[in-house]
Amino acid sequence: MAEWRREYIAAESDRFAVGISELLPALEADQLDTDAIERRVQQLADGASISKGFCASCRNLFTHWPALDEKEWDSAVLRYFDTEEVEAFSRAGCKFCAFIMGRFQHHEGLLDRFRKIEARLSVGNASAKCSLAVQNIGEGIGEDATSQALWVNMPGKEVSHCNYACDQELADFVSEILPKDATLWDGDIESLDLVKTWLSDCDESHKKECSSRKPLDGPGRLILIEDDSVKLVETASLDSLPQYATLTYCWGKVPFLKLTRDTYAEFLAGISLDRLPQTFQDAIIVARRLGLSHIWIDALCIIQEEPGNKDWLKESGLMRSVYGGSHVTLAASSATEVSQGFLSSALSPKYQGGFYAQVSSQKYTRKQNFHSAAVFFESLLQTPLARRAWAMQERLLSRRTVLFSEYGVFWQCHSTSRSEFIPGGFSGHPGPTLMFSDEEPLPWLDVMCQYSEAKLTYPSDRLPALSGIAARQHEITGDKYLAGLWEKDLIPSLLWFSLDATETTERRACSWTWASIDGPCSVKEFTEKGGTPQVRLLESWTKLLGPDPFGPVTDGEITLACQSLIPATLDREGSQSNDVGSDCPETPETKKVPSVAIEKSGLQPFPVSLDCIEQEAAKNEPVYLLPIMAGRVSMYVDETDEMNCQNPNVEFAGLVLRSVDNTPGHFVRLGIFGFSNKSWEPGMEGRDLHAEFSGILEERGEETAKSVCLETNESADYPQQQFVIKIK
Repeated sequence: MAEWRREYIAAESDRFAVGISELLPALEADQLDTDAIERRVQQLADGASISKGFCASCRNLFTHWPALDEKEWDSAVLRYFDTEEVEAFSRAGCKFCAFIMGRFQHHEGLLDRFRKIEARLSVGNASAKCSLAVQNIGEGIGEDATSQALWVNMPGKEVSHCNYACDQELADFVSEILPKDATLWDGDIESLDLVKTWLSDCDESHKKECSSRKPLDGPGRLILIEDDSVKLVETASLDSLPQYATLTYCWGKVPFLKLTRDTYAEFLAGISLDRLPQTFQDAIIVARRLGLSHIWIDALCIIQEEPGNKDWLKESGLMRSVYGGSHVTLAASSATEVSQGFLSSALSPKYQGGFYAQVSSQKYTRKQNFHSAAVFFESLLQTPLARRAWAMQERLLSRRTVLFSEYGVFWQCHSTSRSEFIPGGFSGHPGPTLMFSDEEPLPWLDVMCQYSEAKLTYPSDRLPALSGIAARQHEITGDKYLAGLWEKDLIPSLLWFSLDATETTERRACSWTWASIDGPCSVKEFTEKGGTPQVRLLESWTKLLGPDPFGPVTDGEITLACQSLIPATLDREGSQSNDVGSDCPETPETKKVPSVAIEKSGLQPFPVSLDCIEQEAAKNEPVYLLPIMAGRVSMYVDETDEMNCQNPNVEFAGLVLRSVDNTPGHFVRLGIFGFSNKSWEPGMEGRDLHAEFSGILEERGEETAKSVCLETNESADYPQQQFVIKIK
C-alpha cells in the first residue's frame, strides 16, 4: 500500500484520468468500515451549524469567493473537505453539500471509490482531502464573467482546468452570473405553488414561443373533475373546448379501471375518484390545484380492449391536437406502474438539484445560481417514462410540461427550463431536449435517433407513436411523409443504420425506412456543402393501414435513378473483430462482423452494417452495393472549420441491396456500407478505400446498373443518374 500511495501522490493531477489510471483497480479489494463512517457522519451532522440553508463552510466560501480576474479560464480552489463531512452537512440541511452529495450518490460506486482513496492516503499522513474548484467559462473575467464551472477533485489532487477534472462524472456543475436585481428564491415555496407561478408566467411572457401555431381541434373526450368523482365528457356536446391538462405516464402490468365499451355508460354517469389508480388521482389533484376542471388521460378517454381497435386507431391519430392543444402536460416521470403515483416521491426528492446564492470577493458582490445540467437531463431523458416512445411524442407535442421525478419537480416549455431548485430557469435548454416553438420544424434526424432508442410494448406501434410529431412537422414544412422519413431529405436520410441489429423473421413494410426494424438507429451524416448525392428520387409512395395519414403502413416503395451498382457477396458470419466499445481494452470482446466481398477487385472482404439478423438468410448471398452519397463526412461542428480542413475525411456510403425474386430492377434493403480514405478496420489501416472503391465504380458501376435497371430516365441536370431501380 505504501508503494501505491507513492505512485498516487506522484501521479500528475492533470493527467490522472479515472478509468485509465492503473492505480484505481487496486481499490476494488479494499473494505470500508461502514459502521465507523456512519458514526463519524452522524457526529458531524449533530454538530453542524446550518443557517439560511447552508453550513458554516459554505457560508464562508460565499463571503470569500475568488475574484478570478487574472486571465481567461482563471481557476481556484473554493474549499477542502472529506466525504464524511459533506455527507454530514448534507443530512443537516446544507444545500451546497446536498448538491455535491447528490452527484456522488447518483453515480454508483463513486462515493466508495473516493472513500477508499481517503483511507489509503490517511494511513500515510498524506493529504486525503477532496477539493471543490471553480473556473471562469464563457466570456469575461472577474466581475464581467458570465458563467463558471465547478468540479470536485479526487482526494489529494488539484487539476488546473475543468477539462482535466480527475472525475468527469463530478465535473458537471454550472454557475451562471445573474442580474443584480435577480431573485434569490431563498424562501420556502411549495412545489405546486411554483408550478402555478410558472404556468402563469408562461401564459403572460411566452405568448409567441409557447402559444399554439393554429387552433387545434382537441380530443373527442375529456374527464370532468368534480369534488370526489370524475365524469367522461364528449367534447362535441360542449359549446367550446375548455382548458385541460394531459397526463403522460407508464401503464405498467397491473390491471386497472379503464374506459371500455362495457364501462362507457358508467364513465358518462361518473365514477368515484378512489376507484382510479394512484397516478390518475395524483394528476387530478395537480390539475385541480392549477385551476383546471378537465383532464385528458388516454386510458380514460380512448376506448380500450376493443375488437379491431377502431376507436384507438382513430384517437391515436389525434395526438397532435390532444397534446398540442393541452394547457399543460403532467409527466409522472419516475413511476413504473400506474398504481404507484408520483406526488409523494416528487415532493420529497432524493437530492438537491441546485440553488441560488450571493457571493462576495474582495472586489465585488453578485448573485449566482448553481445547478447541474445532468440533473435536468436525468429527470427528462433517463427515467422510466422517458424510455417510452409514446411519452417522447407526448413531451414534444406539448407546449409545456411539468415533470414529477424522484429528483424533484421540473418545468419545460418552448422558452425555458426550470426546476424547483432553480425556479427562475436555466440559461437555455440543457441537454438534447428537442424543444422548439410551433413555428420551427424539428431536426428530424435527431428526433429519429432519440425516438428509436425508446421502448414500445407493442413493436407495431413504431409509427403510430410517432404520428403526432410527424403531423406537427408536416404542418410546418408541408413535406411528404414517408413512414418515418421525409421526401425532401430522403436521399441522405437513407443512410440510417441500426446500432443493435436484432433478430427477426420478417421486417415491417418498407425496408428503406428505419421504422421497418426495432431498436436504436443513427445516421451517417455528410457535410452540407461537401456531400454529393449519387442517386435522385423519382417517385415514392406508401399504403396506409388506417385513417391516420402519419400512421402505420402496409406497403411502400421508392423509385431512384442511380449512376452505379456493384455486385458483391454478403457473408453474414464475416470475420471476428474486436469490439472497440468494450470497457476492458486489454481483453476486448470479439464478435462476428458481417462483410461483403467484391469479386475481381483488390479489396478484401469489407465490414458492413446490417439492419437486422435474418433467421433464414442465405450463407453467401449475392447482393448489390448502391452508392447514395459521396464526399466529406461530418467531422466538425462548424461548417467553416470543416471546409477549411486540409485533410478531410471523404467517403462513399450507400445501401446493401438484395434483388427481389430475381426481378430486374427491384430490390430490398439489407444494410449500409462505407468506403473511407481513413479506414480503421483491422487489416485495412493505411489504405485509401475511398479511392479504391472509386476505381471499381468507374470500371464496373455503370455497366452493372445498366444491366439490372428497369429503364433509363435521363436528366440534363443529372446526366449520370439515369438507371431506374425500385426499393420496397
